[in-house]
Amino acid sequence: MAAINKLLKSEGGSVDNVLPFTVSKAAVTVTLPEGTVGVSTPDALSTAAAREAESLGAAKPESITYSNFNNSDVSLTGTDTAGTATYITKGRAKVTIVVSDDQAKNYKYEVRGAELTGGTSNGRETTFTTDVAINDAGTYAVAIADSTDIAGVDNDKALEAKYTGTSLHDTIKGAIEVKADGVVVADDFVYLDANGQAMVDGQGNQEYPTMPGKYQVQVKVGDQVVQTLPLTVYVDLATMVDRDDFPASGAVMGVAIDGRPVDEVKLTFKDNITFADVKSQIESGAVVTLTKGGTTVPVDFAETFEVIDGTLATTAGSNGTAYIKPLSSNGVYRGQLPVKYTYGTVLPEATLKKASEPYNGPAGGSSNGYKVQDLVSVAKPVGGTELVAGTNYTVTATRTVDGKPVVKKDAERITEVGTYTVVVEGKDDTYVGKSQEMTFTITPLTLKFGANGNATVTYDGLATPASGGFSATYTGGQITPEPTVTVDFADGRVTLKAQNPYNKQAPYDYTVAYGDNTTVAEGGTIDLAFSGNYAYDGTYSQAFAITPASLADVHAKATAASQLKSEFDNTVEGLQVKLPDGTVLEEGVDYTVSAPAKASSQTGVPTGCTKYVFTVTGKGNYSDSATGVINGSFYVTDKSIEGMYDVVVEEGSLYNPNGKAEPDVTVYTKGTKDDVTKTAPIDISYENNVNATTEDAPAYAVITGTGQYAGSVEVPFQIAPLELSDASNVKGSVKLDGAEDLVYNGKEQVPQVLVKGSYITPVNEDYNGYPIPLSQAIDQLSVESEGGVNAGTSYMVIAPKTGNFKGSVKVPYEIAKADVANATIEP
Repeated sequence: MAAINKLLKSEGGSVDNVLPFTVSKAAVTVTLPEGTVGVSTPDALSTAAAREAESLGAAKPESITYSNFNNSDVSLTGTDTAGTATYITKGRAKVTIVVSDDQAKNYKYEVRGAELTGGTSNGRETTFTTDVAINDAGTYAVAIADSTDIAGVDNDKALEAKYTGTSLHDTIKGAIEVKADGVVVADDFVYLDANGQAMVDGQGNQEYPTMPGKYQVQVKVGDQVVQTLPLTVYVDLATMVDRDDFPASGAVMGVAIDGRPVDEVKLTFKDNITFADVKSQIESGAVVTLTKGGTTVPVDFAETFEVIDGTLATTAGSNGTAYIKPLSSNGVYRGQLPVKYTYGTVLPEATLKKASEPYNGPAGGSSNGYKVQDLVSVAKPVGGTELVAGTNYTVTATRTVDGKPVVKKDAERITEVGTYTVVVEGKDDTYVGKSQEMTFTITPLTLKFGANGNATVTYDGLATPASGGFSATYTGGQITPEPTVTVDFADGRVTLKAQNPYNKQAPYDYTVAYGDNTTVAEGGTIDLAFSGNYAYDGTYSQAFAITPASLADVHAKATAASQLKSEFDNTVEGLQVKLPDGTVLEEGVDYTVSAPAKASSQTGVPTGCTKYVFTVTGKGNYSDSATGVINGSFYVTDKSIEGMYDVVVEEGSLYNPNGKAEPDVTVYTKGTKDDVTKTAPIDISYENNVNATTEDAPAYAVITGTGQYAGSVEVPFQIAPLELSDASNVKGSVKLDGAEDLVYNGKEQVPQVLVKGSYITPVNEDYNGYPIPLSQAIDQLSVESEGGVNAGTSYMVIAPKTGNFKGSVKVPYEIAKADVANATIEP
């Protein structure tokens, strides 16, 4: 034992057989492949790194993941952040390496000779973060594969593509291949116009070369432009023009001379004809269009092409050939197009039958509008027969719509109001030439109503009495019958559209305006104005009678106050005739009332009461017909409410410019706090409650007995005026016009208080309403200026003119000091 202790270097004879020692972490190198722009993806690099880690055995990380992002969280793969996205920007991509916590304790993981530190553990795994370079390739090589529609030129430093009438993006993309160090990489393209400007639409979206012209194609790998290729989109006149049809049906370009295909041209012969004559006729009659999708696009002949000599036809029966060639040598248009021609007979004179006709119906039918060929007359050839439209000549009518020509010809019909340019042109193998341009106009149709009119109007809401005319029953409001206007055309009846008052931008044919239309005495009117879509014009006004309404039919109800026997004088008191909507009618204006009569039956009448009845007969806006009267009743009684109740009226009423003051009223049984407001046989009304009051002329709450109780109690209350102060101008709610940039000039300068859009807020302690529009109170207020001459603060002062307001509002504005150097002071 001593020997062992000696070996273990024990001291003092003590027994010490434990010696500490350290086991260092094993170093492990993790190989992380670097990426290449346009080639590598996060998933592919992650897979490659995992494959490299297979050799690490027990130290192999659980996962290695490449990110799309760099350490600043900026994407290196653009907007596509999937693991399969290709890196498009060079930089350093984040990489996470996940190992188990046991591996982290036993292994020191290194990348590029540096130990990974700062790992974070979730209790089971530790995650380390590092980064790896994403590099541009050493070189990028651009190759062009020729095809039928596209080819490389100038040793593949430029492109030429045939015009196809569609986008050439797919054609270009299929022809270009980019390799990086021999590996095909993902590429992209940006298209520029001939001036090097990016091709984008109004929303900033990429556009692609389509029309003939000069372009540039930027070939990009990621964010790097690896080559810019000039691109020419061309039309070969020799091979890409439809020679037999116009517009083109079998090729991308069509050419016509006076409406005839280039192999069938007819020109006008004259003695001693020269090539200059032929050239002039071809150039003046030439029309060139390109087929683009399902439409045709015009090409300006004079700006793009010229006519050169071929074989001149020198006699009336001979054939000739001329050639159309591009004016420019830029290669956009190339080659020559033969024009084969003979001479024909000059078309006889053509004239318009009429310079204008009225609108006669919308498109869609077979008879509305005007047949184009019927607009003209073509003179009969001397010794010949009448020429036939569509066979011997063609008639076209052209109208410009939204800046684009709309062409109709021969048997087609024109229907829209507007101006048309009409041209007659020879068509068959005999006639050549064309007329001068003639102007034909379809004018708005003037609508007329009545027995000999061309339009009919009916009204929803108007009756036709046996006596004739139109009428509507009084309603208490504006009467607005809805008109329906129809017009008969050859293809059928058309119902016109009235303007929608809630969407005045929507198409319409006419507007409707109404008179006051509120009283029996004045009657009503409806005014129609036809000016909406310009197909119609004219006006029409219809008057109608407003007949009195029956009080019975409108369910008016007549009530009257009970009366004390001691005071009854055979009159109806407290009469109120009310409509279901709460409207109270006015005696002597809307109705009359008969003297009361004792009811023939007193059955059910309370003891001590006598029932009286009366009749209310309409007047003015209400019918006085016997079938329209209403009846009412009341009691004459010996029971009075006087002395039965204590009445309390809520204090604090304020003037209300929008209504009446009606404070809460509480009714108690006399001498108690028993609230009987809702159960007592009483009605509550108010008097003198419109304006602010005084002690000498208060407002009243009137408690009136009902049923078997009569009499009334008046309780006075006060309505306080609305108080104004400078604080009423809340946050500048009173607006001034002309108060800006005022500079002292020695004269009074007074801005205008804008009544519309300004508000004042009362400052009464109990006021809890909204700000009051100044327009609702201006009739009771005055507006004056205070100051207005000298530099500094001046005021517009709003003050009361009636007792409904008190105080004032001073609205400040500033007048700046004048600059002496620039001042003009007038005496």
